Amino acid sequence: MADTPSTEVMNPWEQSTQLHDAASAGDLAAVQSLIARGANVNTLNMHERTPLFLAAVGRHVEVVNTLLSCGLVNDVSPRDECGSTPLQWAVRIGAVEVVSALLKAGADVGDATDENNWTALHEASQQDLVDMAALLMAHGALVTEQGTCVREDGCQDGRTPMHIAIFCNHHAVLRVLARGNGARLQMHDCDHPAPLHMAIKYDHAASTEALIEAGADLEGRNLDKGMTALHLAASYGHTTTMEILLRAGADVTAVDRYGETPLHSAARNGHAAVSEILLRAGADMTAEDNYGKTPLHSAAGNGHAAVLEFLLRAGADVNSQMNGWRSHNTGTPLHWAAGNGHIAAIEILLQAGADMAAADKHGNTPLHWAAEEGHIAASEALFKAGFSLDIETPMMSKKYDRNTLLHFAAEHGYLATLVQFVQAGADVDAPDPGGDTPLCYAAFHGQTAFVEALLQVRCTGGLRQRHFRKQIKRAHEGHGTPLHWAALNGNVDTVKALLQAGVAPNAKNVRGDTSLHWAAYTGETATVQALLQAGADADAQDVKGITPLCRSLRMHHTATAEALVKAGAKRHHVDEDTHFDDPLLFHDQWRQSSSWLRILGRLRLLYTMTAKQAAKANGVSVPRLKRRLRVHAWPMRKIRSVWAVKTALMAMNSDMLIAADPKVS
Repeated sequence: MADTPSTEVMNPWEQSTQLHDAASAGDLAAVQSLIARGANVNTLNMHERTPLFLAAVGRHVEVVNTLLSCGLVNDVSPRDECGSTPLQWAVRIGAVEVVSALLKAGADVGDATDENNWTALHEASQQDLVDMAALLMAHGALVTEQGTCVREDGCQDGRTPMHIAIFCNHHAVLRVLARGNGARLQMHDCDHPAPLHMAIKYDHAASTEALIEAGADLEGRNLDKGMTALHLAASYGHTTTMEILLRAGADVTAVDRYGETPLHSAARNGHAAVSEILLRAGADMTAEDNYGKTPLHSAAGNGHAAVLEFLLRAGADVNSQMNGWRSHNTGTPLHWAAGNGHIAAIEILLQAGADMAAADKHGNTPLHWAAEEGHIAASEALFKAGFSLDIETPMMSKKYDRNTLLHFAAEHGYLATLVQFVQAGADVDAPDPGGDTPLCYAAFHGQTAFVEALLQVRCTGGLRQRHFRKQIKRAHEGHGTPLHWAALNGNVDTVKALLQAGVAPNAKNVRGDTSLHWAAYTGETATVQALLQAGADADAQDVKGITPLCRSLRMHHTATAEALVKAGAKRHHVDEDTHFDDPLLFHDQWRQSSSWLRILGRLRLLYTMTAKQAAKANGVSVPRLKRRLRVHAWPMRKIRSVWAVKTALMAMNSDMLIAADPKVS
């Protein structure tokens, strides 16, 4: 009797059995023969696919039915190496008969998902297979489960079959899905909008109509801004879908979380055609958002000339002021156009009669806004239109301490603005309430080029010394000269420019501080050196007798103190509040400083050692001594020089000191 051929012969290329090959080829007779001879119908090939899987992929419905009817298949929905099931592959290729056979055999239509977390219904939606989608839904496939997050019940990126259909603009299958099990037309998740909002976003008119027919809520809001579908259509400028929404009865006056109407959204994004449609539908162009902006403000602030022209022709108030309950600022449309540097918008507004002298709630004109942001062309447009510098306004009374326009330019270094203002007759010496001129602002912010330009403007024709005498006089009455401010902020180049222009390096303010005091206080060593080289007095004293060296020691600026000492600053001028307990000595900075500071630190250490020895001899505990040393500092007023300290310590216990530190002798 001949041997029976094996049913498990493997294909070395695919690692598949004879049954795999027969099922893949659709050879029904071979499949039936192999099953009758005991072939294993659940064997996996190298791609983890069963014979049933291969028959489904090959559209071989008779082979599929044979395998399913043999009663030996363990799993009707096995997953391959990509996580896909036979049902998903059959849907993907549009094999309706195979899908029907698998569904009758109990294939899972919901939980079975591939590596992208897509169900069979996702596949039908993407392929626009209307009959397939209806078949799947008839067997229980859910569009989305009501009451659960899309991310839990939909695909991995959060999109449901309905989202897929909308994205692909497959409105036919969308109509089927919208009537399906658990369809939630108002559903929002953290990443994706409601189906209607998604259709609006992509301007899919047919999908929009399908969703509206299915009962989508026209006034449903998105999660982030509270916008309706009409807001979105206005923002994107989609006229077709907007008209569909308006015909369906969308509310043209609806407001989002920020109080904006759809007309605001259209104006802010520059959609003139959409704005016209909304106005015809009854939109209110005087409506204000939470910040008091009208659509005209939004268009002006974003420089949308076409929308501006349309709204102005329609009768919008060119000088309307913001007055919102959340507004930190006000202003007319011209303010917003100037503040953002939109030249075309400025010209349109001026031609429509915008008031250049209009002030916001801080008293600032449109020119203030343009100057603050450094928009030179916008400033020039206002000057050409006849803006007068004689207009009396409080000049940014809260935010900028009532500064003039030139203060803004000086702070930011806008040279072109300086030229414009000088040509227009601006007072370059106008002080703020604290007495600081634009030159002080430029010096403090290190705008060296602006400082040089100001000096050239004001200090020519014999006016240089007169100008600086005025600055010094104001320093005596106020905070300081421009040199003080430049030194305080460490602007070395500006300091040098002022010194070369003839600024007195030893000019004092009302407290007696020189520029060197300020530089020493902030530890600007390079600035200190520049001032010393220009003849600044290293031992200058303020009204309390404090010197620059004392200032640097108080702030622990070792390098600055060293520079002052090298320049000849007298150490005995160190004030009585400076102690040896200065943190400078505890941070080991003295090791890298000048020799006298190293000795000072060494002496402080020796003094502590001596105190400990004496405390031990007298029965005082060391922790208690440490507390006493911290509380009772060793003031400089007791000993006027380091050398006197050294002598005193040597006299106290010379043997111990030499033993502790032989270098100190």
